[in-house]
Amino acid sequence: MSFYVPQDVLKHSESIPNLSPSKRSDLLTELGFKRLKLAHKREVWKNVEKGLIIKHAFFLEDHGPRGLSIPTILLDDDGWCIQPLADLKDRSGALKEVQAGLPSSSDGKLIDLHYFNVGHYQGRAVMFDW
Repeated sequence: MSFYVPQDVLKHSESIPNLSPSKRSDLLTELGFKRLKLAHKREVWKNVEKGLIIKHAFFLEDHGPRGLSIPTILLDDDGWCIQPLADLKDRSGALKEVQAGLPSSSDGKLIDLHYFNVGHYQGRAVMFDW
């Protein structure tokens, strides 16, 4: 699975993790992103028109379970990434599909699987935080 990132976002993508919070806010706002207020306090920026999320995520090994994670462009080693927006209409169904696709053993890897971390992308159930 792949996704499209417009040139205006791509042009600034490498600098996003290194900007001060206020400059990052100014840039992402200028690019049409809105900051989401979430309990975990990490930065998450959403642009519905562009169909993208830019966030400072909780990354673990291998960037999620193979074949079950939403496509992700990593911007740095600290968890900044760009992802396409997932369809959240049938989270219960997506959760069941992802659970069925997980290997029986996690080999010691933590998988943060719950209702708020799943959705559909291009017709497939995916995890978008792990």
